[in-house]
Amino acid sequence: MFRTSKQIVAVFSLAAVLVTTQGFTKDFTVDDIADAVDKNIGDGICETLAEKCSLRAAIQEANALAGADDINLPAGIYMFTGTVGGAGDEAAARGDLDITDVVSLTGNTADDTIIDGNQLDRIFHVHGGAALTLTNLTIQNGKASTNGGGIYNATNAILKLSDSKLTLNQTVGKKGRGGALFNQGI
Repeated sequence: MFRTSKQIVAVFSLAAVLVTTQGFTKDFTVDDIADAVDKNIGDGICETLAEKCSLRAAIQEANALAGADDINLPAGIYMFTGTVGGAGDEAAARGDLDITDVVSLTGNTADDTIIDGNQLDRIFHVHGGAALTLTNLTIQNGKASTNGGGIYNATNAILKLSDSKLTLNQTVGKKGRGGALFNQGI
């Protein structure tokens, strides 16, 4: 069957609407304050070896899935631990929480939903081409030897903060700037 270019455009337009409405957005609800990795990244299920959904595991899944993803954080302190801490990783497996896709994190309130770097690394690294929205959260005790102790928002990255606090974050290197936030993006 022969199709005109208008029919082909209409088919592609319909496919784009179906893709947008049917499923690249995923919601994750964190149910564990432990700093644990996802056991099967990319399967669409936030689950650690303890069969819980940690913040780190939710971010790993959100990064692995195409499209925007929402992560809901109940009240609690989500603290980096010595077993997961450490700079140099770019996949959120250890150290800072790397954001490589479009991710929104929403806490209960900034007073009772806290992400604590435990002075082990910066909290978030938003990579170029990615976007992070933080709502109702406190980002504290991040520490980096370079720029952005709390959050490093790279070139061509987007960061949106709403009703959130950045506190007690620091850079420790001679050239480090932006204890709370170093922004090269939007």
